[in-house]
Amino acid sequence: MSNLNARYRIDAPSILAEEISGEVLAIDNRTGCYMSITGSGVPIWNLIAAGHTPAEVTEVLAASFSGDLEAIRAAVPVFVDRLVETGLVVVADRPRPDAMTPQSFERVEPFTAPVLDVYTDMEELLLFDPIHDVTEQGWPDIEPGASRG
Repeated sequence: MSNLNARYRIDAPSILAEEISGEVLAIDNRTGCYMSITGSGVPIWNLIAAGHTPAEVTEVLAASFSGDLEAIRAAVPVFVDRLVETGLVVVADRPRPDAMTPQSFERVEPFTAPVLDVYTDMEELLLFDPIHDVTEQGWPDIEPGASRG
């Protein structure tokens, strides 16, 4: 079970993630897996990525969602463990971020379990993509004297 007082960060640059239409889509450049986070997983992801501890996330969700407080308390650490297991986040040594209030989510709705789906059907295609060859110089990174053939 995750440490309720640990702070985490997205494992960038290996993980690329963006919230689109209420869903977080993430790609692991090391494995080619892509992931979808939905339900209460989206605010959990956003709070964890901002540096809040699972304990702090639980407090915010308890104030932001209606429903069983025990269900929220149980769901957050399990979901954070799943984020760690899939390599999306790692433990970070970072200061406490600015407080995020329940109003940041502008809603009080029934709590639903966080969902993290992992897809492996495009692993080979994503790993084959030449974007992995990008350096600080950009792409393509052609060695001096190499043929552009």
